[in-house]
Amino acid sequence: VAQLEALASGVIGVDEKEFGLYFGGNFLGGTQTLGAAGIVHKSTILLDLSMEVKVALPPSLQAAHGSVLTFDIKTDDTVEALKTKIAAVTGMAAAVQVLWFKGDALTITNRTLSDAGIADQDLLLLKDASSLPPSPPATESTVTINLPALLHATIGTSVTIPASATT
Repeated sequence: VAQLEALASGVIGVDEKEFGLYFGGNFLGGTQTLGAAGIVHKSTILLDLSMEVKVALPPSLQAAHGSVLTFDIKTDDTVEALKTKIAAVTGMAAAVQVLWFKGDALTITNRTLSDAGIADQDLLLLKDASSLPPSPPATESTVTINLPALLHATIGTSVTIPASATT
């Protein structure tokens, strides 16, 4: 299988780590032989572009599952599909999962992971929506500015202003 992966990689111009080979619905591992997988002359093997993403878990799940889980996913999997896989492993319902990537919550669950900019080996952060503080109403949005030490004695360590004043 390893030789077949290398050959396919050369033909399609994609690194071997970015695709998987499947036969009869089963993943073909690199040390497995074609014969052991049941592949014979004129068999058809599926090449599926895939990637591995890591999901950092919230403290409430770390005792049972460790701090990071790794998932093999397809490039066209959706955020919802990944949440379903996370739920299957952790027991945390997909509805209460909030996945974060590069500081942004992935709120559009039917969006593909590749469309969200997620690539092989990227790290996502999982949070439990029930443990997040409620968002303030839009009319009460504020921005806090931390001030330099020079101003601490006269103004304080920070000032909070309405977000509407910043536009």
